[in-house]
Amino acid sequence: MRITKLQITEYKNLKDFSWELSTTSAVTVIVGKNASGKTNLLEAITLIFQYFFTLDKNDKGELVKPKSIPFEFEISYMKSEETITIKKESDDITITVNDEIINFTQINTPFLKGYGNSKSILPERVFLYYAGIFDRMKDTVKNTDKKFKTLLESGSTLKSRSFINYEPIQYKFIFFALLTGNTDNNFLETEFNINTQSFEAKLYFKKKNKFKQENEWNLPLNLNRIFELLNNSQSQKKDWNSKYFEFTNKFEDKLIRELQESYGIFENLDILYLTELVTDMDILFTKNEVQINFDDLSEGEKQRLAIRGAMEIFRGKETLFLLDEPDAFAHPRWQWEFVPEIQKVIGENNSQQVLFVTHSPIILSTLSEPAFVIRNGQITEMNSTFGNSVNETLAEQDVDYRQDEVAKKLKHYIIFIQQGKANTKEAKELRAELDKLLGSEHPELKYADDLIDLYE
Repeated sequence: MRITKLQITEYKNLKDFSWELSTTSAVTVIVGKNASGKTNLLEAITLIFQYFFTLDKNDKGELVKPKSIPFEFEISYMKSEETITIKKESDDITITVNDEIINFTQINTPFLKGYGNSKSILPERVFLYYAGIFDRMKDTVKNTDKKFKTLLESGSTLKSRSFINYEPIQYKFIFFALLTGNTDNNFLETEFNINTQSFEAKLYFKKKNKFKQENEWNLPLNLNRIFELLNNSQSQKKDWNSKYFEFTNKFEDKLIRELQESYGIFENLDILYLTELVTDMDILFTKNEVQINFDDLSEGEKQRLAIRGAMEIFRGKETLFLLDEPDAFAHPRWQWEFVPEIQKVIGENNSQQVLFVTHSPIILSTLSEPAFVIRNGQITEMNSTFGNSVNETLAEQDVDYRQDEVAKKLKHYIIFIQQGKANTKEAKELRAELDKLLGSEHPELKYADDLIDLYE
């Protein structure tokens, strides 16, 4: 999955918006001031794909289209070996696959399985992440979630949500899937010092009475099967009244394989959460030889695990990650490692793409390809920031890297030196003030000392 081109006539502050992306880069970074349109861009992409994900048919087998996308656009992307272009002008939408026009009845979507010629033009999954407490992206996909939930509760065998807006409980699902599934989880030990061979987990659930079908769990057969697998996978068998399933690393391999093969561990848990059958999860594990709860991790650790973990779990799947400031809670060292780590995980895998909004100059300094900057609803490619210092990268974003007052004092002091007045009382008082503000070992004060030797 690689978006290569996007044009938007007008959506919020994105007007006459035109963007071309590299086909080789797995990670595309976007910067810009607050309210410049960064989140609007991610939202517009979400609305485009969500429209096609929710195509459906009625009881007569007739195609039912959702509410129209509220803007004109053209988007092109690569999926597997195909180039797909979708264009909307007025109320007309044209879809081409490798320059061949196809109609809506040929599209394979989660709600149109086996319909028409079943041509898949969509990413298998879109992950949405927004730093902090903000429901905008969640609200964007709520209609899709509502429809998916209704179908699951009526007995549909849909395997997983097309759109997943990261919530804290899903961080736990991803971590649990890494600990128990067949995904490579070596990075947990090497990068997080987590012992993957020792853990305990409780999955809390509640009984639902509104379902029509009667069986052991009073659930539709599809959800009942998941509960049976979870119940059989427990370290200690408990009845419904216990309100939680209990697991340790001493799972029976056969049961874990069944759980993995039945949609996937993450997808199973996510489906139960969406249908309000699962309410929470506790995971105890050993980190740095100390037992802790997942909730005790820092926000930066949780988010890094969730993003990196999803990329491992869905490796090889056509997946689009739309990440809005995922580095917001990260230590500078982790910011430095963030993009190179993602690029390493994805590697030559063309099925995954990450569109990544940030304000971090440290992130920009690690990019092998130029980032993009949004100004007043327009997007342009930045000059290369690879290897730049933080100060140089800030300057690329039209940001002064120190307060004006400090900059003026430093400039005034350098003028004193250039005039041969470094030993005057005024210059010495100014130097003492700068030492206090910046520290005597500050690089620019060291540079000033070299200038003193030069001019005197």
